[in-house]
Amino acid sequence: MIKKWPLLQNLKIPETIKTNFDSKRAEDIYNINCVVCHGPTFKGKYEPEPNYQAKILAFYGDKQPVPADLTVQKYTDAELFVYISSGGRQGYSARKRGKWPQAIMPEFGRLLTDDERWELVQLIKSSSLFHTLCDAYKVYSLFVCPLIRLNFSNPGTLSRWVSLDFHI
Repeated sequence: MIKKWPLLQNLKIPETIKTNFDSKRAEDIYNINCVVCHGPTFKGKYEPEPNYQAKILAFYGDKQPVPADLTVQKYTDAELFVYISSGGRQGYSARKRGKWPQAIMPEFGRLLTDDERWELVQLIKSSSLFHTLCDAYKVYSLFVCPLIRLNFSNPGTLSRWVSLDFHI
């Protein structure tokens, strides 16, 4: 959480970015600057599927810190913006202590405009929602859909499942 700089706690994605959001432009910014570490699925080192892992991770080894999983919905708009701007959590932490960041992640506050960084925040937030919906759909398709198919494919089993109440 951003504690030292209280003005940053209230930062939100500007309305102009929300209303004029160009996902293609944001994806291009992400693909140029972020995909090398966080990968095409935004999951960084936590992507379980080898085909979708960031290619740099093969050279990364056990170095810390690992690229964050951006699909986790624990970051506020302000935290994402500050972390992107200052070189991740480590860069922000160093800056907060008045030190020069030694983080692996670049300080994109020096490389991208405010609007470009806010577009990345919007892209990450929308992808986090997308991944949450996908995870919910996976649960639905893995557990509920087979039961529904079972019910319709064999009408004799329908009576056994009718009394169950599924909540997703």
